Amino acid sequence: MKNLKTLLALLLAAMFLLTVAGCGETKTDSTEEGPKETAEVTETEEPAETPAEEGERTAAGTYNGIYQKFVGDDDSAKVTDEEFSLILLEDGTGEHFRDGTSYKVTWEQNGEEITMKETFMGASIDYNGTVKDGKLNLFNGDKDDPFTYEYVYESEA
Repeated sequence: MKNLKTLLALLLAAMFLLTVAGCGETKTDSTEEGPKETAEVTETEEPAETPAEEGERTAAGTYNGIYQKFVGDDDSAKVTDEEFSLILLEDGTGEHFRDGTSYKVTWEQNGEEITMKETFMGASIDYNGTVKDGKLNLFNGDKDDPFTYEYVYESEA
């Protein structure tokens, strides 16, 4: 029995270490890539009324969450107590901060339509939605499906 407890403790410790190691940043040789860039994000300077052309990423910027809503709820949109935000970089990558965790994202824009894929520890979630007049609406599934979450953001700019 004592050997079994020791084995389980070692397995749990190994799983913990692998989990922590998987979440860490990968170090790169800065002599090959040049200096590391910061994640500073700026909005494009085009007017909000100008529709984005296919492949153009006018939605790049920092967005603060206004509310998230489980589509199956009968209640109207609820303001959440938990803060969430989204950073979309012009290169089609970014970070989604929600549930106390940072998730890596990739995104595409076609006019006002936007698609995003969030990845974390090998799992991914697909989002789709719209961006217009500084508001970003994302759904993590079919917006008519009752098991879908809607996330609504407002641009910092």
